[in-house]
Amino acid sequence: LTHCWTEGMFEFIDKVLHSWPRRARHAYCCFLSNPQNLDIGGIISQPSESPFALALRSAECLLVVPNKTCSIYTRIWCVYEAFLAHSDQTPIFTATSPHRGLRHRVLVTTVVAVVGLNLAIVTCFTGLISAEMYTGYVLVAVISLLMCASFFLNAKSWALRWVNDIGAAMCGLMVAHCLHSKRQGAQQSMFDVVPMMHVATFFGLTAFFFIAREADRLWDLQAAKEADQLQKGYTGKLQDAASSVENDRLSILSEIRARHQEAAVEHAIGVLIDAGMSTPSLRSAASHGVNIHGAGWWSCGMVIMVAIVFIAHPISHAVLDHSCTGALRFVPWLKAA
Repeated sequence: LTHCWTEGMFEFIDKVLHSWPRRARHAYCCFLSNPQNLDIGGIISQPSESPFALALRSAECLLVVPNKTCSIYTRIWCVYEAFLAHSDQTPIFTATSPHRGLRHRVLVTTVVAVVGLNLAIVTCFTGLISAEMYTGYVLVAVISLLMCASFFLNAKSWALRWVNDIGAAMCGLMVAHCLHSKRQGAQQSMFDVVPMMHVATFFGLTAFFFIAREADRLWDLQAAKEADQLQKGYTGKLQDAASSVENDRLSILSEIRARHQEAAVEHAIGVLIDAGMSTPSLRSAASHGVNIHGAGWWSCGMVIMVAIVFIAHPISHAVLDHSCTGALRFVPWLKAA
């Protein structure tokens, strides 16, 4: 764990516990491992033989703990740990705080989808709305546009929150439209191509995509906040990092420069700030001009969309025995596999 002593204890614990690496059973943390009430100048006078260096040599990863006060890379010992991790090709990850409003927002988007479904059922089944052919096509077009907007809008945009809520509601409306059409026995060209219940199932699952994208939005906001904290006061130059003991700063910079790694370590820190993690592969990709922004974070919405398109969609075709018949009946099962 690398940090710079300016964070509060609750902030530190929140981030470490929330970002604890899977399968990790222990961690090295300087304020818990070093005898802080003694004069530790003797054990850190030679940085390469310090407890920090010895711990990193056997570590599987380095977890960076940002704070709201300043970038940890304004402190020379944090820079040195980044140098050691880079030299040993140890993956570097950013610790993030849990988002306090995540469950509330996911619940709100879920409720919006359910309200949309029930409202549409009431209006359709009471005869306020008829199952016209154009209704289904309009809903499909609107939902498709909202899905695209959900992917491409910036997480900081206020519109993304509304896109996810409206998209979930539209999916509920589409499911109700399918059920209403089936009840009325409406003949629509859309359902000549794709079975009505398949369409209802598909868009019912798509509602979960918008719910997941709302969770992604909050996670992206938190990741951006941690990146801003890593940049706060950091000039991008190792030589500007400070230390409470000037001799420590000079000896660390001297060791880094002697191995001609100053620019490489600055690059590794830049990748960490931009991607959320820093690994040899990401650093190589970034050096070749690849956009690695946010590469350290995953998208729950993307996972759900892939599952819908490549698993749920073909399985529903296979179960309903539609779209591929005769000798090609195996195709939907092959797509799911």
